[in-house]
Amino acid sequence: MASTDAALFDRLTPDARITVSDVQIESRTSEGHVERIRGFELDLRGGGNGWYRVAVGGQTSNKGTLKVDVSVMPSEARADGSVRLRRISLALIAPFAPELPLYDTEVGTLSAELELAASSSGQVTMEGSLRLRELALSSERIAPEPVEHINIDVRGKGIWHPVDRLLQIERGQVRMGKTQVLIDGELERTPDHYRVDLTAKLPPTSCNDVVGAIPEDVLGSLARFEWSGNWSALTHISLDSRDLEATELSIRVRNLCQFESTPKWVRIERFQEPFRHRAVEPDETVFEMRTGPGTAYWVAFADISPFMPPAVISHEDGAFYDHGGFAPWAIRDALVRNLQEGRYVVGASTISMQLAKNLYLQREKTIARKVQEVILTWWLENALNKDEILELYLNVIEYGPSVYGLRHAAAYYFGREPVELSPAESAFLACMLPSPKRYHVSYERGALTRSMKSRMRRLLEHMAKRERIGPEALSYGLAELEDFRFRRDGDPLPEPRVLPPLGAPEIPDPETLDPFETLFLAP
Repeated sequence: MASTDAALFDRLTPDARITVSDVQIESRTSEGHVERIRGFELDLRGGGNGWYRVAVGGQTSNKGTLKVDVSVMPSEARADGSVRLRRISLALIAPFAPELPLYDTEVGTLSAELELAASSSGQVTMEGSLRLRELALSSERIAPEPVEHINIDVRGKGIWHPVDRLLQIERGQVRMGKTQVLIDGELERTPDHYRVDLTAKLPPTSCNDVVGAIPEDVLGSLARFEWSGNWSALTHISLDSRDLEATELSIRVRNLCQFESTPKWVRIERFQEPFRHRAVEPDETVFEMRTGPGTAYWVAFADISPFMPPAVISHEDGAFYDHGGFAPWAIRDALVRNLQEGRYVVGASTISMQLAKNLYLQREKTIARKVQEVILTWWLENALNKDEILELYLNVIEYGPSVYGLRHAAAYYFGREPVELSPAESAFLACMLPSPKRYHVSYERGALTRSMKSRMRRLLEHMAKRERIGPEALSYGLAELEDFRFRRDGDPLPEPRVLPPLGAPEIPDPETLDPFETLFLAP
């Protein structure tokens, strides 16, 4: 960094002086709005000792002010002085930050104060604040529509080590609305690696204030949720690109929230009677079916094969009966995998999160949808018990092209009722998730592919290892793999058979995710 900054001053003599006065700077938005800095002044003077003093001033057309008085030593990336920005229009800043998806920039403003002290050649002490008002963002990755009325306050103190490119945050505070998060730790970024070691603390805060800090354009109609009680959290992350496998992520939450009011369209009563389930396919076609208790498509939890729940839990969410809807260890593993690949490869969706997506949300992949998914998952975990969540999940998820719900899947692939599914048939349907169209190829071929057969074998063995099925059920399932059959339309119905006992508790003891289960994190 020091050499890059020094290059900007290569053409200046040690005693150089540059003066600019009474200049007007204009920035024109795409809508034709013009913002100006009037009376812009710049004075740069070299001290002959490697230091340069830079003074900048001006007034904006919205009565904002710009005042900078800083001494810099480019060769050592040292700085000393102050920066004062008051109500600077974001329209003036947008041209210098083209990577930011700023929207409606003539409305938003930025104010900042920063004190710099070059206490030694190896560090610069920084203390200051930043205030953004009426920030608006527009990006397909954030939300389908622009997100407006974002107000953020940041305060902090830290030390910058230019040689090591290391920022030590002694204390930091980020506030949105009535919610503040306290931050401390270190950030390091060199040409060959990056390192993060941060702790974030949310003090006990009203649940309404926590969710209310999220812009309404992100929440949508979920802004109508209301809670009583408070919420607090402590999160620590430590990762180093030189050894990503050693990444540590700790998330501790104290949730004392109680749901007091909910939007009508999310209420659970809707799913306790016949309802219409609607799914939008990747090609934008829409699939609809009438399901729910009392319909031909629905299967009650008690009428599901005892092998199906442990197969799906083992494949999709090993700690389903233990967590509250979110699995920090899965988030950690997904983070590591994605950083290793340098792109989004896997997510960390639990069964509850997948159900929230299937019941309430479209397929769009945006930050807004992810936020909504978190709130809806929280709601489902509060409104239903685990068996009810699993029952609903198995009845609405996709098992193949236009194959939705377990009753349809059991009949489509095997010509059987859900209660009749064997260990291997249950393993097959579980292994179809979360990409049922991709794994439909086995059915199309009329026989298991080599990779699907291997996945099913490993899943059955894992279920037995975790004592979710017994030895007899494992032997039965492995034997099925040698002559695994599908039923086609027009084929006679399969003969009745006697299945082995489950041989294990239907509800597993609480446990942590193990390496096998991380292979099946849902994208």
